[in-house]
Amino acid sequence: PAIWMPKLQPAIAASAMEAEYAALPMALRSAIPFTDLTHAATEGLACLSERILTFRATAHEGNQGALKLATLEEGRATPRSKFYALRLRWLRSWLRRPSKGIEAGFIGTALQKAGMLAKPLSPSHFEANRRLSMGW
Repeated sequence: PAIWMPKLQPAIAASAMEAEYAALPMALRSAIPFTDLTHAATEGLACLSERILTFRATAHEGNQGALKLATLEEGRATPRSKFYALRLRWLRSWLRRPSKGIEAGFIGTALQKAGMLAKPLSPSHFEANRRLSMGW
């Protein structure tokens, strides 16, 4: 990860999907300036078309509802999400443009390295998670 910062969400979430959906734009907000920086550097250095500098960012989302909500068309909502803050919906415009290099993808619970920090795990899941994140 290029940037990592723990931060409290500014609003109280009524569900896990809303909390994850609020965290996704906060995570990708720091990646957007890098896309503009690489584009400006490419133009400033007058790079040839076959040697273009690109930046790609992928946010691994563990909540399928939040991922589905983030990838909906602009202006669309689900019955449960229609009251979510509009300030979170700007992310959709970035995820719908593949040329920007920002995407969101699902990652299963077994592969989430921070799983042991978010919820209690059984001893076998804890050891598998520890092996995944620390190598022992």
